[in-house]
Amino acid sequence: MEEQKTAVELLRHWLNAVMSDKVIFAAIIDKKLAENIGLKENTLENIVSIIRDAAKELTGKKISAGLISNILIEKKGGLWKIIVFKEKELV
Repeated sequence: MEEQKTAVELLRHWLNAVMSDKVIFAAIIDKKLAENIGLKENTLENIVSIIRDAAKELTGKKISAGLISNILIEKKGGLWKIIVFKEKELV
């Protein structure tokens, strides 16, 4: 359970940075992405599973200048992809 909470915090921190000026963001899920987020998992299956679980918790949560409205985890061909949608805050 503690590992899951840490993954949620790591993903939220990363999304705050990469989505500060975006409403949609997409990236391929791979070991490089895991390193960028701060995950230490070593297999792609574990990385995808952790990101999927963290994404469920973050949907509907506030990040910089907005609210995460949806996070999709998709497999396209042999690649996994994360797509994040953010609603902008009204000022």
